[in-house]
Amino acid sequence: MVKAFLWLPLLMISTLNAAGQQGSSINLTGELKFYEYLLEKNLLNDAALQYKNIIGSENLTESQSDSLHFLTGWNLYQTKQLDSSVFHLMMVGKSSKQYLKSRFFSAYNKSYLHEFDSALYILNSIEEQANDYTALLNLERAGLALLKNDFVGFKSNAGNFDGHYYATANEEQQLKGFYERLGRQRKKSPLKAGVLSAIVPGLGKVYAGRIGEGVIGFVQVGALGLITAESYNKSGVNSGRFIVAATIFSLFYIGNIWGSYFSIRIEEKEKRNEIYNAILFNMHIPLRTVFN
Repeated sequence: MVKAFLWLPLLMISTLNAAGQQGSSINLTGELKFYEYLLEKNLLNDAALQYKNIIGSENLTESQSDSLHFLTGWNLYQTKQLDSSVFHLMMVGKSSKQYLKSRFFSAYNKSYLHEFDSALYILNSIEEQANDYTALLNLERAGLALLKNDFVGFKSNAGNFDGHYYATANEEQQLKGFYERLGRQRKKSPLKAGVLSAIVPGLGKVYAGRIGEGVIGFVQVGALGLITAESYNKSGVNSGRFIVAATIFSLFYIGNIWGSYFSIRIEEKEKRNEIYNAILFNMHIPLRTVFN
């Protein structure tokens, strides 16, 4: 009987602690739902305060921690704060149902930020867990290989394209097209563009693919050349009129050569950026389709 009385207080304390912990868990679940509500309503300042309240709780379970980081990372992704988004999404644990979604979107965010090696590392790290998403994984790695100009890597992943998975079938064909376009891009010589514009003003820009700029350059330099020639014929080489006209003509003539030289690099960069943006777009669509 004495032993029973000795155990009774301990049993009551244990029961109260368990009830307190359960209550804290219930409260935190409500806090998380309220946090999600604030994010949905775009009340970001209030959400930031709510995040601090939740993250500081000692009773936060692993599941609740995963939910908190996923909600935060997903909101940051949608608001284009990609570095911060990756930080939170990568905190989501393997036991979470949002684990693969978090990893796929972390890799995409890294790709968008041109951190290609980090993106590939993330994708490779989930290969064993992504058995149900093999087609998606191949597509993302193939797109990443194109962004890295790794054509061997692209062919390795594209070799697994079969067009059978609805979420990736169209994008597989698109990536194959981008691979062919990148392979067809012929390197043009900036030096050749400069020489051509030295011979015929504007011709270097036409060679670079900027026909309109080339025509404008030819008309401008040609008109200034005629004005300079007329000034020479009427006023002579020592006249102020000729000196001013010749100076302006020389500036435009040299500027046209210089502009033609750099137009090659600008044109190549613009075309490559156009393709890269299209690749990123086609990597993004299946992610939103699969993880809608």
